[in-house]
Amino acid sequence: MKIEKLRWVTLALQVLIAVATDVQYELSVLMVPLEKERGWAIPVVALAFTLTFWVGPFGNFIGGYMRDKLGERKSILLGGLVYGLFLTASAFAPNAYVFILLWGMGAALGVYIIYVSSVSNVGALFPERRGLALGIYLGAATAGLAVLAPIVEALASATNARAAIIILGVSSIVVVPVAALFLVIAPVGFHPSRGRDADESEPVRAPHTLGAQISPLTMIRTPLFWVFAGSIIVTSVASLVFQSTGPVIGEVALGLDSATAALVISVFSLTSTVGAVFNGVIADKLGGWAGLFFVAVVATVACVALVVSRVDSAWIFFAASALLGLTYGAVTVMIPQIVMNSFGEKYFGRNLATISLSTLPPALIAPQIAVNLDAPMAFTICLVLSALGVPLALGVRQATRRLAGSAAKYQPVDPGGGTTASTA
Repeated sequence: MKIEKLRWVTLALQVLIAVATDVQYELSVLMVPLEKERGWAIPVVALAFTLTFWVGPFGNFIGGYMRDKLGERKSILLGGLVYGLFLTASAFAPNAYVFILLWGMGAALGVYIIYVSSVSNVGALFPERRGLALGIYLGAATAGLAVLAPIVEALASATNARAAIIILGVSSIVVVPVAALFLVIAPVGFHPSRGRDADESEPVRAPHTLGAQISPLTMIRTPLFWVFAGSIIVTSVASLVFQSTGPVIGEVALGLDSATAALVISVFSLTSTVGAVFNGVIADKLGGWAGLFFVAVVATVACVALVVSRVDSAWIFFAASALLGLTYGAVTVMIPQIVMNSFGEKYFGRNLATISLSTLPPALIAPQIAVNLDAPMAFTICLVLSALGVPLALGVRQATRRLAGSAAKYQPVDPGGGTTASTA
């Protein structure tokens, strides 16, 4: 069967792997059972959730290096083993702090190793619709987690938290490696119009790609890298304020009860799925800069509504949550899509890890803004930052064109002759 057909099966398998290895959603369901059974305070156990974010940059670098050296299949397989072994070991942790390290550091490391190789392979398998494919992968994985939560809760209720964790860990040790064996790995330079023998055909350039193969050290010396990183930083703060403290703001600023306020995250997650797919389509049609422009404009509109209303309307608050969910999903797609299109597939793993460092500042800034300032002032700051994303998105467009003009020197020798680079 041709790669064009098998790649859709691979996409479904990689969604399955992503759903089966999400430590954050699993932990949110197990916090209360762990408190009841082990006597571990929820705020202490929640530190494992925080640690998973801090492990992210390091996990991306390790995963990126493994992907570049070992390939996607072996990296996903090893990542699944790391995840499953550490998750299973956390069930036998003698105290909460050992549990935090095993779960929040060890298991999370496996997740990031899998993530880098997964987005790499999905993006490479669908060069002609890369944004859409990444949007489906990330959006479907997020939606699938909604199915995972009740399963984990049912396991914990039927047995106990320790048994549930062991079942999750052992099942991932089986599911991930087996699924990895059946993945179709995209050959270098694959394009569906070439048929099965991609390496033996004339090169075909996917839309909005430069055809360059740029190393991390060279990437950080390009204007595109810095403008792109700046765009991620300023446009991510508002969505992360909602993701990290949305329910708290709803209770404090609007006086919502805890159950109603918690719906903010549900709305945010749902529209995040939609935003990933929708923005992927925009990027495929117009280029990555257009996706970033969409994020900046929508985030600005949401913040304007919150500031004008003085965060005093539940309807506006939930509408803003929906809009910012769109932007969060969009950014998750834009990062791997722009990195692969602009800097190539050869060094994708390490390049993705490098640009992902730009997600750390907003992750640090957003919770501090939310907890140390009143809601109107917090969203005023978010408004200013989001508005800055508009000119930065246009800057990404200009920097991409500039890089395209010099992309020939970063391209491998083309057996067909010629190394023209298209503008995005």
